[in-house]
Amino acid sequence: MAKITGTLKHGLKVGDQVYKDYELRDSNTDDMFDAEDDAPAHRRLSYNGALLARQIVKLGELSGPFDLKWLRKLHKDDVRQLFDEQDKVEALGKSEPGG
Repeated sequence: MAKITGTLKHGLKVGDQVYKDYELRDSNTDDMFDAEDDAPAHRRLSYNGALLARQIVKLGELSGPFDLKWLRKLHKDDVRQLFDEQDKVEALGKSEPGG
C-alpha cells in the first residue's frame, strides 16, 4: 500500500492543538463504496472528498478513519493540497505490484 506524508499550511485545530502533519494512503475498493454511501459519485467534489477523508491515515496525533465533517474543518488551501497528494498516492499505488 502506497503512502505519502506531508505538512499542511494551516492544519486542523482541535481545542488548543493544531494538527498539520499528515499521512495519506492509496484507496481501496472498500473506500470507494463507503465514499459513495456518503456522497454519490455524480457529486464529484463531495465523492472525492469522502474518498480522501478515508485515505487520511493520520493527522498529527489523530488517527483515521476521518469523514467529510473533518475535511470541511480544513482551510481550502489544505484541502487542495490533500487533493493533489491524493492524485500522487494513487499513482504510486498503481505502480506497486498488484496495484
